[in-house]
Formats: sequence, C-alpha cells, structure tokens
Amino acid sequence: MLYLIDLANELGAREIVTRTEEYQQVHHVLVAVDPQWIHLYKLYLMGEPFKGKQYTEEYLYYKNPWEYAKEYNSFPVPVYFDIHWRPPAEIYDYDSNLIIKILLRPGTEPVNMEGINSRMRIIQEHAPVARFQAINAKDPISPLQGGVSISPGAANAGTLGGILRDRYSSDYYGLTCGHVAPVNFTDVEHPSTLDHSTTTVIGSTYYVDVPSVAATTHCTMYDGTTFFHQMDLSLIKLNAKADLKIINIGRLDGIALARDLYTGMWAEFNGRTSGHRTLILGAIGITGKVDNGSGSECCFEHLVQLQDYAVANLNKVTPTQDGDSGAWVIVDTPQGRMWAGMVIGGDRKQVGWFIMAEKITDHLKNAGFELEVA
Repeated sequence: MLYLIDLANELGAREIVTRTEEYQQVHHVLVAVDPQWIHLYKLYLMGEPFKGKQYTEEYLYYKNPWEYAKEYNSFPVPVYFDIHWRPPAEIYDYDSNLIIKILLRPGTEPVNMEGINSRMRIIQEHAPVARFQAINAKDPISPLQGGVSISPGAANAGTLGGILRDRYSSDYYGLTCGHVAPVNFTDVEHPSTLDHSTTTVIGSTYYVDVPSVAATTHCTMYDGTTFFHQMDLSLIKLNAKADLKIINIGRLDGIALARDLYTGMWAEFNGRTSGHRTLILGAIGITGKVDNGSGSECCFEHLVQLQDYAVANLNKVTPTQDGDSGAWVIVDTPQGRMWAGMVIGGDRKQVGWFIMAEKITDHLKNAGFELEVA
C-alpha cells in the first residue's frame, strides 16, 4: 500500500501533512482510495454500463450508507487495481481518486485547510487516538501455535501472533508486540498468568523494539526533528514444541508484500480477546500518533487500518480489543494465504491498526535474523 503514499505525495500530501503538524488535535493523517471510485472500477471490470440500476444503487449508498447498507467497496476475490484508471467524467468529476483523511481528537475543532494546493479531497473526522492493546484470556494450546494468550509474568498480556522459523537452523521464534513483552531476556508464559492458573514458559524474549514516547507534542514528518516509529515488536526464542499454524486460520503460504495490499481487501486474525475476526483493510497512515496506555504518545508512520465490513457490527464489538496486540493479520492472495501484518492496537471504537509484515521482516533481517513463516 506504500504506493498510495507515493502517489499522494505527488498530489500535495506533503503540504497537507505539514499543515496538520501545527495542530495538537490531529492524531492521524491517512490516504485512502475513494469507495465510489472502487465501485465504479468494479463495474468497469465486470463490463457493466455506467448507468441504470447499478449506478443508481451505488449513488444512494454513497450518499447515505447508514440507510442503504450495501457492500460496494470490497471485492470477492483478490483484484489488482489500475490506480490511474479514470471513470467517465460525467459521473465522476473529481481530480483524484485518492482521499486524505485527517483524524481529530473527539470534541476538537477541525483544522483550517484553506490555501492548500492539493488535487485530493480532504475529509476531517473525529476518532479516538489508537491505544496499544494488551489484556485478557485464552486456553492452553499444545503444540504451541499462533493466536494464543501469552504474558511476561503477571504485569502484561497479549497475543502470540505467529511462529517464525530460522532459515539456517532449527530455531523457532514467536512474535508479538514490543509493548506486550518489552524487556529482553525475560521468560514468556502461555497462557497468560492473568488468564489461567496453570502456565508454561515457552521461551524468552530475544530481540525487542519498543516505541519510545515522542520528545515533542508534535510529530513533524518532513523537517527531520521527529523520529517516526515503524516497529513495535518482541521476538521470543521458543523452547516449547511449536507448529507453524495459527489457531482458527491454519498454515500460511508466505508473506504478503506491501504493494499487494489494498483498501477494501478482506483480512482475518485470531486475537486472544476477540478470537477469530474477519475484517477489511482501510487506509494507510502517512503519519500518526499512538497512545502507549499511560497517557503519552508515540509517533508512527505506515500503520494500516483494520475495519469492520458492516457498520452495524460496530454496535456489537470493535474490530480489535485489548489483548489482541500481537495478533497476525492474514490475507488471501493469488499466491495463497499470506501474513500481511501484526496488530498493535486500536481506537476502541471503529478501527484497529497493524504494522505490515514486509516491514517487520525487513527490520528483522537488518537486525541479523533470516526468518520464514512456511
């Protein structure tokens, strides 16, 4: 999905991001593909005419999605977009099919965007700041698999997202978030001591990258004064018998490339609190802030949203919950069932957030680890 940021930068995203950095109430700036354009592209691929019943239904849905809840912004099978395709001008007259979303802290005033030279539409929405998620329960699993409850003692708990194998040895590693198991060479137990009276030490943390709190109240992207995190991970060297599976999902075929992920793509994960969830990918963050759970915030870039595919479901359960941190996000592609990323938190209402798997494996490779999922 990084190509969306590259394209958005060509269309004026840098100026938008720089403007938002002046405002404390902004906690995320995102780029997304217009759902209306996605539907028109779907009709184009199907060879449908851009008139009549299909467009009338789409128009009603786009204007009032709460009452006309029909799913037009996702595809039943993986599809590669031609992002430069243009619908007929008489039904889609926007300069760009990209939308910039500015997320504001609840109850704050919108940002003044007058004078911004951008071909993209700008939407400002109120949404809670994302929070790291680490609490709650699961039962013992043997042999060990991904998607299970873990904790480094009684202080914290989260999800063991999945298991990685060293390409050149017989070593196995579990992966979770750095804020779940933040201290190197600490024993990690399954299930969490918060969840079960009988626990087993499955290994110890071997490499940890925990986000630090921003030194300033502003996350400034382009002036070089702010360090933007891309990682929040803890690699656990396992001593327990392990299986390269994720409970309720199964075996994986590989790692999804960032370029193969797109808005509206179906995804699933198994978290220790939420259990198995099926969701869709939302927008990708150019910049963003994440609350570390103690009232302080970390600056992040390139986080991707997880959203529920049906608005009505948000009344029942949020996309991710406390305790899901570390869960692996899985997508189906023409190459098979692939690891797409790792959940690091959510806003407790409308979206979860994850780090892309390709970013994680590149980071670990630079740290000296050659790991694979299958």
